[in-house]
Amino acid sequence: MNGRREMEQRSLELPPVVSHTNGLPIYFLTGKNYLYQTLYCIQSLIKSSAAQFKFILVDDGSFNAALMERVAKQLPGAQVITVEQISENLQNTLPEARYPYLHKKRAVYPHIKKLTDVHTIPGDDWKLVLDSDMLFWHAPREIITWLYAPQQPLHMIDCTEAYGYSQQLMEQLAGAPVKPLLNVGLSV
Repeated sequence: MNGRREMEQRSLELPPVVSHTNGLPIYFLTGKNYLYQTLYCIQSLIKSSAAQFKFILVDDGSFNAALMERVAKQLPGAQVITVEQISENLQNTLPEARYPYLHKKRAVYPHIKKLTDVHTIPGDDWKLVLDSDMLFWHAPREIITWLYAPQQPLHMIDCTEAYGYSQQLMEQLAGAPVKPLLNVGLSV
């Protein structure tokens, strides 16, 4: 717990990273409890790559004026998709009357917002979502290549199976084989 507090405190001292309007778009579901991780992830990304990025932060429901001010200072040019925008997007694309279970699940399982909230943002383009707790040690060549010309879904491979449900049940529900070791810490 002390390590987390120290990271949170030191993240306030991280230098600004410019989000480029025409940069390669990367989305983060983030907020009050995760912005410090998002900032470290972004710092590691720009230190390991010469590419220019456009950072789109998707409000997990905890953004406030102070957080918006911090983003403006530490990620100048970054776009923030507010909870109000998300709510409107959800009503337009996944209305609660038609998808009541999805809305209930979204309320109790916040990680599903990476799939719902981000992908309701208007535009037909692919959306690469990174988990905030990732760090880059080397240039992510495969990710950058994909960002320039996305053709198919992209995901990470996990070190252990962590689905929480049996393979048989997931394949029954999906109606198709489910890839083993799929990690959605990087998802499209």
